[in-house]
Amino acid sequence: MIQKSFMPNIRIASWQKLNARLKNESVRLRVAKDLAQMEAGDFGERVVAKHLDRYRHAENIHIFHDVMLDCDGFFQMDFLVLTESCIVLLEVKNISGTIYFTKNPQQLIRKIDGQGEQKLRSPEVQVEKQIYKLREWCMRRGHEISIYGAVVFPNLTSIVDGSNTTATLLDLYEIENYILKNMRHHSPHLAMDSLILKLKNGQKLYEPYDLSAYYKFEFADLHTGFLCPYCYNFMEKLNTRTWQCPACQQFSRQNVLADLKEYFLYFPKPAHKKILKAWLSDLSSSRFKRSWRKLDLQVQYHHRKAFYSLKNTIKFY
Repeated sequence: MIQKSFMPNIRIASWQKLNARLKNESVRLRVAKDLAQMEAGDFGERVVAKHLDRYRHAENIHIFHDVMLDCDGFFQMDFLVLTESCIVLLEVKNISGTIYFTKNPQQLIRKIDGQGEQKLRSPEVQVEKQIYKLREWCMRRGHEISIYGAVVFPNLTSIVDGSNTTATLLDLYEIENYILKNMRHHSPHLAMDSLILKLKNGQKLYEPYDLSAYYKFEFADLHTGFLCPYCYNFMEKLNTRTWQCPACQQFSRQNVLADLKEYFLYFPKPAHKKILKAWLSDLSSSRFKRSWRKLDLQVQYHHRKAFYSLKNTIKFY
């Protein structure tokens, strides 16, 4: 049974917008690199989710995608497979090329013809930490159950050498056998329904990044203007209300609240009204005043000046 189905990574849209707005080329290259990694990871998880969809109507296997829990700090798992007798964690690495591992230090090395070697964080360490954290999380809630973990490489063009690691490495078509093999080793867990409910209720939300602090950019480093909600190119104004994207030819109307949410993703601190008006540079003064009166913003005063923010903290689900 699918308890939490695959959902695309909504952070990707925020990075795509930021990538479209950046003037600073060095920052834009960093953002583009991180965006490419997120998109590759999202695609890999989509492939694995489609493969696990065969358990949609299974009564003794329960699938959760993108689970974040709190056990003395947040930890996240790409897929959690809860069976009647054990839990299987799946960490997805959608990496192309020739892949091998080193022991001291523990690293994953990727080789691509003509591009040399690239060092990546070891998924072996990552999975070990996830198993430890999840076991502790379950025990604190009265559940003692066996937990296994594996690294899945869904990219069928990858060549993976696992001779130098103790981690369980799987390709896409080995997942089912791995789940069934571990199920047979243990007796059924009697409080399965209770554990499923606790996992559903215990999931945490992703707090937003302070993107301007992380990538070290300022307001002046960004292009302002109305981005196409479909392809994130800049829209062209046809009349007072209607805009068209020159790239994808879609029509749209500007959503002031959505544009302000985008601003506060980049700059989470309360902002002066002049800054927010500069961000909404496509609005005429009269349209800005009308829109401003409709917004339900939180206001703080500092040295008799008003600073505004959204009332609800923006979170990534």
